[in-house]
Amino acid sequence: MNIKYIIGSAFLSLLALLSCNDDERNVETKGYLELGVTKNVEVITRGFDVDDQSLAVDICVGANDSVAKHFDDYNSMAGERVLLDVGTYKVKVSSNPIQKLDFEMPTFYGEEPNVAITAGKTTPVSVECLLSCVKVTTEFTKPVRDRFTSCVAHISDKSRAYLDYSMTETRAGYFQPDYIMVDLKVENKEGLTFKMSKLIENTEARDHYHLIFDLVESGDNNSGMDFNISIETDPTNDEKHNVTIPLPETGYGQDAPEVQFFGANNEAITTLTFDKGDPQTLIAKISSENIGLNSVTLLATSSLFEEQGLPTTLNLLNLSEEDKTKLSTIGLEIPTLEDNKKPFEIDFSTMVSTYLPGGAHTFTIVARDEMGHETQPQTISITVNTEVNTHQVEISDVWAHYATLRGYVKNATQDQATSYKFQYKKSMDSEEAWQDVTGSVTVGENGRSNVTQVVTNLDSNTEYEYRLVVNNSPAETMTFTTEEAKQLPNSGFEDWYTDNNGLPKPSANSSSVFWDCGNTYFNAIFTEIRAIMTDKDTENVVEGSNTSVSMKSSWQTIKFAAGNIFTGDFELSGTNGKLTLGRTFISRPSKFNGHYKYIPGKVQEDKGSGSHLSAGSDDLCSIYIALTDEQVTIDTGGKIYFDPNASCIIAYGSLTAEEEKGTDGSFKDFNIPLVYKDLNRIPKYIIVVASSSKYGDYFEGGIDSQMWLDDVSLEYPASISDIQVQE
Repeated sequence: MNIKYIIGSAFLSLLALLSCNDDERNVETKGYLELGVTKNVEVITRGFDVDDQSLAVDICVGANDSVAKHFDDYNSMAGERVLLDVGTYKVKVSSNPIQKLDFEMPTFYGEEPNVAITAGKTTPVSVECLLSCVKVTTEFTKPVRDRFTSCVAHISDKSRAYLDYSMTETRAGYFQPDYIMVDLKVENKEGLTFKMSKLIENTEARDHYHLIFDLVESGDNNSGMDFNISIETDPTNDEKHNVTIPLPETGYGQDAPEVQFFGANNEAITTLTFDKGDPQTLIAKISSENIGLNSVTLLATSSLFEEQGLPTTLNLLNLSEEDKTKLSTIGLEIPTLEDNKKPFEIDFSTMVSTYLPGGAHTFTIVARDEMGHETQPQTISITVNTEVNTHQVEISDVWAHYATLRGYVKNATQDQATSYKFQYKKSMDSEEAWQDVTGSVTVGENGRSNVTQVVTNLDSNTEYEYRLVVNNSPAETMTFTTEEAKQLPNSGFEDWYTDNNGLPKPSANSSSVFWDCGNTYFNAIFTEIRAIMTDKDTENVVEGSNTSVSMKSSWQTIKFAAGNIFTGDFELSGTNGKLTLGRTFISRPSKFNGHYKYIPGKVQEDKGSGSHLSAGSDDLCSIYIALTDEQVTIDTGGKIYFDPNASCIIAYGSLTAEEEKGTDGSFKDFNIPLVYKDLNRIPKYIIVVASSSKYGDYFEGGIDSQMWLDDVSLEYPASISDIQVQE
C-alpha cells in the first residue's frame, strides 16, 4: 500500500505596489510563499487516520540547507503567506520526530530542490511525500495458534526500537530502513519455551513485509527458522510476503551460535572507551560446535565505514573482493572459515587502535547456524576520545522531561568545571536556537563520560541536539529523543463494548483491547447465573466524567468472587483460564494518579474468610501498578497471584494500607508513586490491576464490597529528584 501527500506550493509576487518604501523594496527583493496541501490517499492501512499525521515544513537555503523558515505543523500555517528573499530554496516536508515506535504510526518525507524565487513572479512547485519507513505486519497461522500457548514476535530496527507482535496483533508497525531483527519466542503447552532470531537485511523505505508464521513439521531433532521473502517492486502493492518458520515439536534444547567480544586479558566486554592513539585489544569469537556456522553478519554504525563507502551490513562469510579490500585498508582482516564447526575469530584490534576516528561507534554481530538458529544481536559500543568529545547519552539517561548529557575532557578536574558546559536545542530549530544548560557540571574520574550535566524542562517525545563546550569551543553534536509522556488508553473508562457472550468489556471494541476484566471467567464457572462482577457505571463518577468502572465482590454459589480490571488479556480454557498481565509500554512515569471510591463489605465465616481475612473484619481493596521487562502469565484457574519482588519488575507502586480500607462512601484522589528498582532498565510492559477485594485471588473478601475507579493518569518526572528509588 502507498500513501501520497501531494503538496503544492506557489510563490506569489506582490499584487500591487504600495506607497511605503519598504513595500517597494520588497517587490524587488522579496516574494511570498503560499503553501497548499492536498492529500491523495490511494490506499491506507486499516485503522490509520491520515488526518492525524503531523507534517513539518522546512524552507531551506544554501549548500548546507540552512533553515530559512520552519513550521512545526503545516496546519499551523495553512493559508498564510510566507515572505522570502529572492533566491534558490529547497522545500522539505516530513513527519515530525517520533521518539518511540508505536503501531499505525508511519513516517513520510519529500523534498523539492532548486526552487528559484524571482521578484515579481510566481514559481509553482509540488512536493510528493512518500513513506520513509518499512511497513511490517504479521500473521500467525491456525496450526501455530493451536500448538502454542504463547507466540510473540519481537521486531526491532537499527535504532534498537521495537514492537511486540502477539498472535492476535493485526496492526502495522513502521520501522527505519536498513534492516529489521525478528526475535520469536514461543511456549508450548508443556510450558517449554523456545527462542529464535532472524535478521532481514537491506530493507528499504516503502517495503511491506507481511510475515506469516507457520508451523512446518521437521523429521530431524532440530529446530530453526528459514525465511523465504519476496518484496514487490510496486510500492502500492499490498501482497503478502511469506515467511516460513519450522517449529517442530522436538529440538527445543538446541543451542544457537555463541558470539562474544573480548578485550585485554581476555575479558568479556560490551563497551570500550579509550583515548585516540592508545593501543587496544578487541576480538570477537563466534562458534557453533554442534551444527556449524552458516552466516556471520556485521552491522556497523561508524563514520569510518561511511568514509570508506562500506555497507552498513556485511556477511563476513560471503564478502565480495571489493569489500574485503576496503576492510583490509582499515585494518580489519577477515579470515577464511575452514571448518564451520570450529571457533571463528575476528580481530578488530588494529582497526580500533589505528583507524577509528574520534567519537562513538557500534558494531553488532549476528551469527546463524546451518539449522537456522540465530543469536541475539551482540553489540560492542566504542568511544574514541580526542581532547574533547561529546558522548552519546545512554538510553536510560533520557526521560520524558530531562536527560543526563555526557562528554569527555582529557585530564578534566572539578576546579576547571566553570570552563565546561553543555548546550542543547531542538533538532528542528535553527543554529541560533542553541542555549546553555543551567545548573552545575559534574566532573568524574578521567574515564568514560567524565563530564556530565542534567538538562531539564524538555518536551516529551522530541528530538534534541546537544554538544559539550570547553572554553567556548563546541565539540561535535549528538542527538537524543526524549521518552513519550504516554497516557493509558481509555483512562477515563468511557469506552465499553459487549462481547459475543453478552458480557461488558472495558474497551471500545474487540480489536483495541487494552483493559480486560474477569467477567469471562466468572461466567464460565457460574454457568447457572449471570455473574457480572465488573461493569460500567454512569451514576458514580467524578466531576466532568461520564462513566467509571464498577467492581463488586459477592458470593457466587460455591465461591467468593471479586470484581477486577487489569491491563492484559484473559483467555478461557475449560473451567480454567490463562491471565496475561501487561501491555506494551516503554515510558517511565513517576506516579499513577486517579480517583476511587470504596465501600468495604464484611467478611463472613466460610464465605470469604481465610488466612488473610478473618470473619467479621472489613474487606480491603487493591490498586497497584508495575513496569516490567516481560508480561506475567498466570494459569491457575483465573487467580491473580502477583509477586512485586519478581526479577522482571523494574518499578512498582500500590495504595497504602490506610487507603485500602475505604473512602467513606465518596470519591477520593490517589497518588501512587512508582518505586524504581533499577534506573538503567527500560520497561517493555505496564501492569495495572484494581480489585474490589485485595485477596480476591485467594477467594477471600467481604460480600458486597464495591469499588469504583475513574480518570486515571500517569505523571512524569521533571528531574531525578522526582524519582523514588528502592533502597
